[in-house]
Amino acid sequence: MLLYKNRKFLFNEIRKFQFMYNSVLDEEDLLSIASIGFIKRCEHFDSSKEVKLLTYVAYWIHSELSKEIKKNQ
Repeated sequence: MLLYKNRKFLFNEIRKFQFMYNSVLDEEDLLSIASIGFIKRCEHFDSSKEVKLLTYVAYWIHSELSKEIKKNQ
């Protein structure tokens, strides 16, 4: 449910990433990588800290996407 409600956020992050890095992967691959990163980081999110969930997750999504693109170049 959390992933479904934040799909617009995921698509926006993927578009930013494609524009910045001219990705070699297609949008479906990037979406699956971003979704996995989103789910993993939601499990580790600590709500007692003063960081919003999407801010925290965005950093890790970019990290996951960067690793995957470097691996496929």
